[in-house]
Amino acid sequence: MAENYNLTDEQVMSIRSSALKGDPEAQNYLGMLYFGGVKVGKDVKRAFELFKQAAEAGNAEAAINVADCYENGDGVDQDYQEAFNWYKKAADLGSPEAQASVGLFYEFGHVVEKNKERAALMYRMAVEGGNTAANYHLARYYRSEGDSDNAFKCFLAAANAGIGEAQYEVARYFENGWGTEKDDAQAIQWYVKAIGSGNQEAEFELGNRYFEGRGVDKDLEMATRLFAAAAQQGHIQAAINLGKCQDAGVDFEKMMADEEKEQAEAKANAQKKAEEEAASGLSPECAVGIEFRRQYEEQHRNN
Repeated sequence: MAENYNLTDEQVMSIRSSALKGDPEAQNYLGMLYFGGVKVGKDVKRAFELFKQAAEAGNAEAAINVADCYENGDGVDQDYQEAFNWYKKAADLGSPEAQASVGLFYEFGHVVEKNKERAALMYRMAVEGGNTAANYHLARYYRSEGDSDNAFKCFLAAANAGIGEAQYEVARYFENGWGTEKDDAQAIQWYVKAIGSGNQEAEFELGNRYFEGRGVDKDLEMATRLFAAAAQQGHIQAAINLGKCQDAGVDFEKMMADEEKEQAEAKANAQKKAEEEAASGLSPECAVGIEFRRQYEEQHRNN
């Protein structure tokens, strides 16, 4: 939906005029402005009406917006069957994003009969259309079929596109030698990348490695940081292991106090960096993982 639109009043008037004349692209665009309250008063119901007009005229992006509205109950009563119908229409119009969404409906049997093969077909179409993230869904299908080779290839493609869950899976595949040669160093590198994407499972797994000294030098303080980061995201076992670090002699309260002081000193710079990176979609929840990844890579460059 519409965000960060930099439009003049004259441009908005032009879009509105084109929409009134029945231009589907302008109708969809104006709908996004109403949805986000950008240069016009926020009106989700009006946004839905405009999306539907454009979608009925064959605009695939608008059809996705109609589906999203039905799925989330924005401007219209929530209706998952209608959401599926409009995702399907957008998929038939060639939208890779919609094809992946249709695949999810088939995979989980949501308002349609569960059909893994149909889901996989939709994921393949999405990937072929340029939706790299759909590789993650396709990888899960291959894994369910026992095809480790293709699962690894698809997880790797999604991981290279920055999907944190896929990065975690690639680490596990390298660690266990599934669909690729076993490579502990690669596993660690991919756990680090997944941590940079805010993946709590990667924080937990790498925390275990530092706690045990498995593939890395044993470092209880680093293990504590990683367990704490995962625990903050709700990882129960990480919270338990955090207690084990304290039992092993780590002064968690002092360590956190020292880090809090350092963070306070760096807060101004961190805020400035966050603003600069906001356009890239960087999530604040990833801060711990990104900093760990930076320190890790810097350390290994020096070594």
